[in-house]
Amino acid sequence: MDGAPLEVDTRKAVALLAYLAIEGEVLRDSAAAMFWGDSSDERARASLRRTLSSLRSGTGSNAISADRLKISLSTTVKTDVSEFDSETAETASHDHAANDVCASCIPHLRRATDLYRGGFLAGFTVREAAEFEDWTRTVAESFRIRAGEAFHRLGIAYAADGNYPQAIKAVTRWTELDLLHEPAHRLLMLLNAWAGDRPGAVAAYRNFAAILDIELGVAPLEETTELFEAILDEDLPPAPGVSRRPQASGPAIRPASTMLDREDELDRLERAVLTRTEEGALVVLDGAAWMGKTRLIEELTRLRVAEGDLVVTARAFRMESTLPYGVVAQILKGLADPIHRNSDRIPTWTLVEAARILPSLWPETPDRPTDVLGELRVLEAIEQILNNLSRTQPTIIIVEDLQWLDPASSDLLLYLANRIRSIPITLLASHRTGEMLSQNARTLLAMADEQITLRPLAAEDIDPSLARDHDLESLLAATGGVPILVLEEITGSGRHDGVSRYMESSLAAISDLAGQILAAASVLAGISTTDLLQEVSGRSDAELVEGVEELLRTGILREVPGSDTLGFTMDSMREVVYQSTTLVRRRQLHRRVAVTLASSQRTRRDARLAGTAATHFRDAGDERSAAEWYRIAADLARAMYAHAEAQEFLENALALGDDDVAEIRLALGEMDIARGQYQNATAQLTLAASRADGATLALVEHRLGQTNRMLGRFVQAESNYRNAVSQHPEPADLFSDWALLEHRLGNQTEATKLARRAVSFAKKSDDSILRSRVYNISAIIEEDPAKAMSLIDLAITEDDDQVSRMASLNNRAHILSSMGNSADAVGLLLEAVSIAQETGHRHREAALLSHLADNYHRQGDTALAEETQEKAVALFADIDSGQWEPEVWLMTRW
Repeated sequence: MDGAPLEVDTRKAVALLAYLAIEGEVLRDSAAAMFWGDSSDERARASLRRTLSSLRSGTGSNAISADRLKISLSTTVKTDVSEFDSETAETASHDHAANDVCASCIPHLRRATDLYRGGFLAGFTVREAAEFEDWTRTVAESFRIRAGEAFHRLGIAYAADGNYPQAIKAVTRWTELDLLHEPAHRLLMLLNAWAGDRPGAVAAYRNFAAILDIELGVAPLEETTELFEAILDEDLPPAPGVSRRPQASGPAIRPASTMLDREDELDRLERAVLTRTEEGALVVLDGAAWMGKTRLIEELTRLRVAEGDLVVTARAFRMESTLPYGVVAQILKGLADPIHRNSDRIPTWTLVEAARILPSLWPETPDRPTDVLGELRVLEAIEQILNNLSRTQPTIIIVEDLQWLDPASSDLLLYLANRIRSIPITLLASHRTGEMLSQNARTLLAMADEQITLRPLAAEDIDPSLARDHDLESLLAATGGVPILVLEEITGSGRHDGVSRYMESSLAAISDLAGQILAAASVLAGISTTDLLQEVSGRSDAELVEGVEELLRTGILREVPGSDTLGFTMDSMREVVYQSTTLVRRRQLHRRVAVTLASSQRTRRDARLAGTAATHFRDAGDERSAAEWYRIAADLARAMYAHAEAQEFLENALALGDDDVAEIRLALGEMDIARGQYQNATAQLTLAASRADGATLALVEHRLGQTNRMLGRFVQAESNYRNAVSQHPEPADLFSDWALLEHRLGNQTEATKLARRAVSFAKKSDDSILRSRVYNISAIIEEDPAKAMSLIDLAITEDDDQVSRMASLNNRAHILSSMGNSADAVGLLLEAVSIAQETGHRHREAALLSHLADNYHRQGDTALAEETQEKAVALFADIDSGQWEPEVWLMTRW
């Protein structure tokens, strides 16, 4: 303090001062909880008063102020932290883009880096203050990263100025801060090479390779090795130069308000809508980024809404590409009001099913079904809802940015596209060309009735009256034909790099209040409802309205049609805002989002929201809560048969260090079994076995037995079943599978004995689904058709589960077929195939189709038998069995 050591009587006084130096202020209750969380409220407040008194005595009366609510540090107090921030911020005011450097940056960056002499509060600890220790680690990591970036920029600035010794010194400091950061070591190699010190560059590479080998036991990335080889060949990239920021002329740039000349494309879109009669239409709009797809869709929406059409717009987001049914939820939300207005026309069951994705469509009542049906049932419900609505009002469903569509939502779009001739709606989908598309999205594009591609503007696309003062050839050469940049050049508001300058000028012009709300919106991304924005930003109703109206007015945010969600007008703008928010602030905002979502009962019923909560906990640095919510999201996704998303959630939980490794691996293995991915299932279950014990290990052994039986590894399967006996939580389930194995091996006596044991245990169980499964398997083993049929009757009576019903239908069909009644067998099998498709059991669908083909053949319908068998073979061939010939090839009973 003023060049002398600070004299206080406790370390917690120093800790409180450090907290105030970074945060500026703290609520009294928060400070008491942070440092004396284990004490009673009264004792914590008393300790805070004594500590605050000591601190104010040591710092002087003007440095710290306190009232009944909060404690603040005077803004006149300067620290190394504030000086560091001031010096690095100064470089942004120079004549270049914010991330570039120039010679004038060097003094500021050198002073900033000189201030960084070690980790934040390195070696300073406070006993019994875990929350403060967590905060310290977060701030330390933030400053370590920021210091690394400062050393990086200083090295580039010195290199651009030709001072390679100082550049190497700065970047060496960067590598010391982050020993394993490969880009830093690559830059150090390049600086030595640019300086003409090839041995130094080689030494830098070998030193880094040794560090990786010692610390991680891995080799450098291919990119680093290729750079090393280029240095040896003296084939180097150019040394850094310094770019200059173009000077703006005229007013601040704003988004284009004109269509320029997209009238032909707009006419084609309108014709595709207007020519719809009793048949629907699938229209695809594509083009590179900034080609005006969203602007064209907004204009079409404006025109059609004015004509009385129902237009619902949904958009996929990059950050939500793994969250199931994200786009479907947007569509249903946009349809909510029309659904309620036409509720007398819409069957109740469709609303019940759609409410699995958007619960508000069907109120919570005791009569609401609790069983979870298959995905196909949900898709059928949405189709029926659209069909009913479109009969009363022309309906357009718009989905933007297919390239980021989640797998479950892509299933719905493909389902609707396949039935578009019977639904009088227009389905309009847009995507960016050049982006990777899923198989479903590619199939969807191939089915389009009309495909409109937006390309860069050509000379004939530009109204001569708009560009009369410009040479069109030069104009297009300067802008690449990108509409917004063409307009900037025509109006004289832009010179090169227009998008970047538009973002810079827009963000610079907004108020602090709008900036805080914008930071919250950047963290929320695709779920920026006004309620969440208020909760996360911490602003009052009036402040939120004021800030949002300013952001809408300046064109930074936009209202998403058909919802109360706010979105950025440009994805790149969201990224710029997010990256410019400090790490500490970002983590705080992520935590607020996560806590808000986690406190909602709706989140515990919605896989998409649960996954979003998990992601925000992760980005807030709370890995334990993130892992817990990824587990919840996985369970919800599995209930909707969204297996790909469930797998992603579970793998995230593992990566975050969830303690229940064995149970997660077991769940992953079970999903792989359901999808016929037996090699993957074996790998997951083997890993689960290495971490499991007790009942969990018995379940793992049981599932390994199932997998080995499907793969034809009968000896291993029997060994697995035997290992599971002693601690299995459901002996009936285990003995029934074991009985099936012995039956397959021809050991009828042993099979019958095991089946009877299974039935004996099942009768004592309260699980009706388990009892149904045991009866089904016993029916397979029973040699007397009449007794087998009676067991199946019991199974169907007990049945509350679609998978068990599927097995019962298949087994009954077997008995009927053996008695010569193929006609009734076919009807049962068709229902069973439908259930297999709904629940995602690919191997069972294949087996059912094979069984169905047999019965068609017995009826003499050779053509239909061949067609059905081809479908079965296609599914069988896709099963991941490795080098084994899977038992499932022989399986028409299970």
